[in-house]
Amino acid sequence: MRKILSIIYALVMIISSTYAAIQTGTCGTNLSWSINTRDSTMVIEGFGKMNSPSPFSFEQYKSYVKYLYLPEGMTSIGYEAFKNCTNLVRVNIPRSILQSGNGAFKSCEKLDSVLITDIASWCAIDFYWDKYYNGATSNPMTNAKHMYVNGELLTDLVIPDNVKVIGNYAFINCEDLKTLVIQEGDSIIGISAFSHCTSLTTVTIPSSVKEVWYGAFSGCAKITKVNIADIGAWSSISFSFYSYTSDSITNPLYYAKSLYLSGEKVTDLVIPEGVKYIGQYAFHNCKDLVSVTLPSTTISVGGNAFRYCSNISKLTVAATIPPENARYCGIRNSKCKLYVPEESIDTYANSVWWEDFLEIRAIGSQLRVCFVDWDGTILSCVDVDEGESATSPEVPIREGYTFIGWDKDFDNVSEDMTVIAQYRINRYEVRFVDWDAEVLKSDSVDWNTSATAPANPYRKGFTFKGWDKKFDHVKSDLTVNALYEIGEETNIVITFKNGNDGNTILSYPIILKIPEAPNIEGFTFQGWRPVAEYIDGAIEIEAIYTSETTAASEVYVNPSNPTQKLIRDGNVYILSGIQAFTISGQKVR
Repeated sequence: MRKILSIIYALVMIISSTYAAIQTGTCGTNLSWSINTRDSTMVIEGFGKMNSPSPFSFEQYKSYVKYLYLPEGMTSIGYEAFKNCTNLVRVNIPRSILQSGNGAFKSCEKLDSVLITDIASWCAIDFYWDKYYNGATSNPMTNAKHMYVNGELLTDLVIPDNVKVIGNYAFINCEDLKTLVIQEGDSIIGISAFSHCTSLTTVTIPSSVKEVWYGAFSGCAKITKVNIADIGAWSSISFSFYSYTSDSITNPLYYAKSLYLSGEKVTDLVIPEGVKYIGQYAFHNCKDLVSVTLPSTTISVGGNAFRYCSNISKLTVAATIPPENARYCGIRNSKCKLYVPEESIDTYANSVWWEDFLEIRAIGSQLRVCFVDWDGTILSCVDVDEGESATSPEVPIREGYTFIGWDKDFDNVSEDMTVIAQYRINRYEVRFVDWDAEVLKSDSVDWNTSATAPANPYRKGFTFKGWDKKFDHVKSDLTVNALYEIGEETNIVITFKNGNDGNTILSYPIILKIPEAPNIEGFTFQGWRPVAEYIDGAIEIEAIYTSETTAASEVYVNPSNPTQKLIRDGNVYILSGIQAFTISGQKVR
């Protein structure tokens, strides 16, 4: 009886402890929560808005939570809802969430991953922000840094065309993100939307984007390329600037320094006719720009539109009435010349917006020098004043050729010119080498042409099989080695002679069985050769080796047998210890 009572007591304790591990409560009119303190999981069930009571009814259990699951149908995350969930590492955000209250994930320093199912719905979430509260923590990505979309780590982001606004702080701190493509249709990039995406390198922005809010690309220091499809649309974007924060980089060009129009780098910028306003910060820090042309329709040039574009040497403005605000556009270096309609030179010179330009000239008063490659490709075109020198582009690269200069002088330019690159074809040496390192032939040929091989070499006891590499399209110096084939048995003609007078005693073919040569590290076995011209009944042969690195006269190859060594003989090495064979193929010593 006592044993039965003990079992019942144990079962009661197990059931009680199991129930104690599950804590429950409500967090909205139609939302309830449960926390399993054993597996560190918190699950919210139901639909609608989450309340924002303080404290929450699950406040005392927050330290248990590692995994948070929110239900599809839930529409908001409450104010400071999961603040101080100090062990939280993962949270899923359903597509039904529309708002996230201030401080919703504040002090969740261990949060690592955010799981979502839909980019468009994520972009639409209103992540509340209060500069006095640091409310950016309403987005779990502030701490998490890793986002998963349908289970896949987000590295290449494509914003769908049904998104009109990329929300504030939407992808803040998404450190795995490398490429960003915003599709045609999206019009606004929100505050700090991609702030501190520290791996982001390439950004593609469509012509439909009209506004980019402050901090959108702050901290994205690895951006090297910005792609656009329309210069006019880009020029008209409102790049907002918030002067009360140091983290306010809006235009990705600030980091990239290179703008690409339909895949081509922009160096000579031409704003199309019809554009009236150049937006502030539009080309901020675009180091590749060397010349800028503004259309006759230009009315105003935004503040800092060309700030830090330090390589611009020519600015052409086709408007007869000087555009406003140009004094603050950033082009104020002394090397930049201003070209305007001839009848407006005095008007620009007396304009408060343009008086800082030291040289103002008439449009069309310059001469154009174009640098052209061997195949007609235009490498660059520059406009220079009469009597001045043109600046050539970087030395072009042509495979198989060496650049030797230009076909004409471009100092003291007096007319429009086309200057063509000149090249010399490269020549290469092809060496044909026999088995014993003897150079059979050396041939000098032009790049991508064929060398001529020597006559097939002869090697006693072997059959020539060809060369070890091709030499029909030579593109570098080349060493070609002769290849031979040796079998188990070789038919050799042996001539026996008298050692005294050298007269032939007997000459006939025999079958000589070839022994296996020892493998020696650092050396290549090349074959066997007879030792003496006079044969008195036994055939003595030597093992021949070559080495590309060793030049010593003697090399010991067997530490336990100092008599076995390689002895240098001209270009080859001979292994000591002569092998001898009778004419029947039997070894005698």
